[in-house]
Amino acid sequence: MPKISVVIPVYNVEEYLSECLDSVINQTFKDIEIICVNDGSTDNSLNILHSYAKKDLRIKIINQANQGLSAARNTGIQNACGEYISFIDSDDFININLYETLTKYLPADMICFNAEAFGDNFIPEKLQKNLKCKKGGLQKVSDKLIFKTNVHVWNKLFKTEIIKHNNIKFPEGLYFEDFVFLWDYMLKIKAAYYLADNNSYYYYRQRSASIMNNCGSRSIDHLYVWHNLYERLKAQGVLKHHKHSIIKLFEMYFKLAYRLSDNNNRNLITETAKKYAEEINYKDFECLQTSIINNSSKENLWQKVFSLKNKEQFGLQHKIITILGIKFAYAPAAKKIKFPDNCQNIVVNNLKELTYKYKRIAVFASFSPNGRISERVIYYLKGLKQICDGIIFVADSPVITDEVDKIRDLVIFAQFKRHNEYDFGSYKYGVQFAHNNNLLNNIEELILCNDSCYGPVYPFSNVFSEMKNKECDFWGLSSDIIEKEHVQSFFYVFKRNIFSNPKFLEFVNNIKHQRNVAGIIKKYEAGFTHYLTKLGYKFCTYIPLEIEENSYDRSINKSTSFPCTLIKKYKYPLIKVKIFDKNTVLLEQSAQKALDYLEDINPELYAIICKELNL
Repeated sequence: MPKISVVIPVYNVEEYLSECLDSVINQTFKDIEIICVNDGSTDNSLNILHSYAKKDLRIKIINQANQGLSAARNTGIQNACGEYISFIDSDDFININLYETLTKYLPADMICFNAEAFGDNFIPEKLQKNLKCKKGGLQKVSDKLIFKTNVHVWNKLFKTEIIKHNNIKFPEGLYFEDFVFLWDYMLKIKAAYYLADNNSYYYYRQRSASIMNNCGSRSIDHLYVWHNLYERLKAQGVLKHHKHSIIKLFEMYFKLAYRLSDNNNRNLITETAKKYAEEINYKDFECLQTSIINNSSKENLWQKVFSLKNKEQFGLQHKIITILGIKFAYAPAAKKIKFPDNCQNIVVNNLKELTYKYKRIAVFASFSPNGRISERVIYYLKGLKQICDGIIFVADSPVITDEVDKIRDLVIFAQFKRHNEYDFGSYKYGVQFAHNNNLLNNIEELILCNDSCYGPVYPFSNVFSEMKNKECDFWGLSSDIIEKEHVQSFFYVFKRNIFSNPKFLEFVNNIKHQRNVAGIIKKYEAGFTHYLTKLGYKFCTYIPLEIEENSYDRSINKSTSFPCTLIKKYKYPLIKVKIFDKNTVLLEQSAQKALDYLEDINPELYAIICKELNL
């Protein structure tokens, strides 16, 4: 008998399923069975399941006609053989050490652990906070504790015997089914363990197309699931012990149903709530109804007149302020940086007159807060030099004098000076140097790139050979769709007909300081592509806008979110540095997979990354 049964309901999640399954089959704790309930998927999900089942005998596939999430989970419970049950939604994934960590706290009737939300929209701080355990250690179960426990079942471990002995099930045909299951289960146990450390063990995907983000018309299900729990407790003969909680839950769920509903469902919600109030002998229903309706109306009106909300735009958190119905977006200015005292402004010019034989040059933008030139930058420049006749290096930072020797033989020009205009400012000064020295009169291609990536993983020559015959005037490695589709600015290639146009130089020369990176992305990264396309120029990218993982979700930034797919399937030459940032919600599993693959195909770059990350 396996220690843990992992139940994964699957319905039309082909773009996310592999990531979910990878996180389960690669668990450091191996004594698990994996029950995948295919709930009538019409996409490629079932084929993906079969391909994984061939590789891992722990995977059991159960097919059933589409009946919904609750029915799929109930099927999983019926077929579970493990001592404990873990539920995972198939568009989410788990920390690779999850089950090994949980076994340290067994035996326990239930373990609750931290989760973290991520996705294509701004994640409210309130949601992230709700996914963390508010208490730590072994806690005696009471109604008060259950109220303080988030209702999700996927960030908890349950004892199979308790579920089956008490016939605990998810209510089928309803949304918000976790609420009923959790209350029914926790009222059957005496204590639960809360793993309230600083780690996240479950990653909860938020996407605009998901059920939970499109449930306005089903908000009445809040009342239905409440009534389902009421009926269960009544049938079990324990209702009298939880009367106060049932009333409190009724008030909460009536308010939720009304507030989150579409306007045309509110009469039905009110009528249903009134019927349930009579059933539990709730005396103050008219007062409750009036309060809920008035608060909802005031809330809607107040939000239209004045509100303050958080929203993520261009990779930066903004404050959206509404005053008298007019919205203003505010983002904090970039923090000032103090460089080490021994940093200096330095210019290196290796350009020799009358020896211009350049056909392709690159402007490389860099920034170093410590005044040093990293090994990854040197490795990048060496790779770039293989396809360039000359590199113009422009840093938005001063440098420690001795560091310059590291790149002196790799560049034709280098400037180290704080200009505070981000990478586009460095592009500007590099292009101006090329123009002033007549380099643009001779070359065929101009590259603009920066140090936001590790690479090249594969030689850049592979990409240039692939792009050579593309019908476009400028191209990049990938595109994004913020402010319409545009070429991402960490790697541009412009053909002669563009940079010989005075309009090109006009745009570059007008690059100015912006308060933060959001302004750069909107005005210059997205703005550059839009400016050039308005002039009649065409662009293309090395990889398509829609790739394997995000063909159904165009809002995901594929250049950062799917590094392993990019380097394995597309032979992508670069890996974004920020995927290894522990402070982001970018998938830790994806970063690790990319690093593992890199160890085999490019050991030298692998060693540089590991050294920089102190791995």
